[in-house]
Amino acid sequence: MIKTSEDRHQYRFEDHGPKYLMRTEQYDLGVVVLKPNQEFKQHHHAHASETFYTLSGEIHMYVNDELQVLKQGDILKCDPKENHYVVNKGTQDWKAVFIKSPPIDGDSVYT
Repeated sequence: MIKTSEDRHQYRFEDHGPKYLMRTEQYDLGVVVLKPNQEFKQHHHAHASETFYTLSGEIHMYVNDELQVLKQGDILKCDPKENHYVVNKGTQDWKAVFIKSPPIDGDSVYT
């Protein structure tokens, strides 16, 4: 058994970016926050899939250059090698749960 709480973990960039909540041999689970006008550069994962579940806000996610607008309650899965670029064009923070599986350090490829 593993038990944790979001307040025990830190965002990569003080109050935004990814925050890993649980890292196991099967998956990485966390939350991510992007503030208005922030972005994650286009990248893909060589071997892992990544799934996003939007908790609040709205995000523009380009998957292989195709626009997907994610709003609260939307779920999107990127398969390995699918390029994705994420930008918050809204006026409020976007917060989502993410799951990467399998978890492989150094699996991100920036394009």
